Amino acid sequence: DSFLSAFQSKGLRPEAICPCASSSEALTVSIRRPGRTSSSATGRGILSMQGLSFGVVRVDSENSLTSLTLQDCGQVMPGAGMVVIKLEGVPYLCRADEVGELCVSSGYTGCSYWGLLGITQSTFQVQPVHEDGRVLTDRTYVRTGLIGFLGPGGLVFVCGSKEGLMQISSRKHNTDDIIATVLAVEPMKFIYRGRIAVFSIKVLKDERIVIIAEQRPDCTEEESFQWMSRVLQAVDSIHQ
Repeated sequence: DSFLSAFQSKGLRPEAICPCASSSEALTVSIRRPGRTSSSATGRGILSMQGLSFGVVRVDSENSLTSLTLQDCGQVMPGAGMVVIKLEGVPYLCRADEVGELCVSSGYTGCSYWGLLGITQSTFQVQPVHEDGRVLTDRTYVRTGLIGFLGPGGLVFVCGSKEGLMQISSRKHNTDDIIATVLAVEPMKFIYRGRIAVFSIKVLKDERIVIIAEQRPDCTEEESFQWMSRVLQAVDSIHQ
């Protein structure tokens, strides 16, 4: 939206933008077809971040601080199939309102990691199963590493990646969402925008979020402490 609003006055047309999703293992996961104007050609969802942290899709109000606006990434490529499976354990199929890992079955995906047989089988030779243990199909699927769900009309929505996933008190959070919250608390006066790291550590059998940011040399300790206090309040209210 920001890109379109910045360049629409210069002649950029909305239909020229074609969002897509990709990964190293599955290559092009999905893409929006240009020129399509039907109701199922594009979509947007305003979802509750609290619901996403529990792995479910819940609609939220647009002006809520705890909402996340997702733009669709188009539809799966022609000739390919896509399923959504559980993030951990047996690759059970997710239900329609659950968030999971996107898996693709097609002839153009990657097929192996060089010299790594074990991780190759768990990544490139996935066979999704139903809740009763029945195998979905004889076809094998490739894990994309992307977290998301399928919307109406087969639209693909991506809300994160497995690489940036943290589990805090049985809830899952994405590091990109935490960084976005930090950047929303007027960071330019106190820290360098591109020098923020977010990860989790285990404390007393539970995970805790750790945020590291590089302080600007012209920022005093008192100013930095006040900014840090506001960041902690924002993260606690939005993501806890």
